[in-house]
Amino acid sequence: MSQEPTIIEEINDKVTKGALVRTAVRLGAEALLPGANLFAKGRIAEGGLHCVAAIAAAMVMGPVGALFVRANSVSRAVSDKHLVEYFNEH
Repeated sequence: MSQEPTIIEEINDKVTKGALVRTAVRLGAEALLPGANLFAKGRIAEGGLHCVAAIAAAMVMGPVGALFVRANSVSRAVSDKHLVEYFNEH
């Protein structure tokens, strides 16, 4: 016999799925337009700077540089921290 999930397990499952969908949307938007997450938050200047920086990074360092700038944009939109700040914490 299998037990029915508790209300806590159901809530955790829904929250996890919601977070997964939000993350996928953020990454998809960022893939289309660098800085998109910041634009969506109303931080137009910072989003524009990330867009220009991603293009410059792609030209200088290739896809890895552009990927780093895009990841930094998501990080700034979600937590107000640059990726470098996360590395410095640990």
